Amino acid sequence: MVQADFLNSIYEILKINGTITIGTDHRILKTWILEVFQANSKFDWQVQNSKNWRTRPKDCFATKYEEKSIREKRKPSWFVFSKK
Repeated sequence: MVQADFLNSIYEILKINGTITIGTDHRILKTWILEVFQANSKFDWQVQNSKNWRTRPKDCFATKYEEKSIREKRKPSWFVFSKK
């Protein structure tokens, strides 16, 4: 899902400073998300320190997938990007 075409589509519908949050517990997907977003100059990663991506944002709800990953000792991460 996280591809250049997806980012371009999201860009068109987000307001300026609008955000998109993506969560995953998959190690390779974490790297992929960062690579794709950082290659796109239309978004800024909203991070100040590692706590920002290790803690679920307050406006995000827990999913059954997140609960499963925690039970299975995998560490979820959340990435918040804003439209420039």
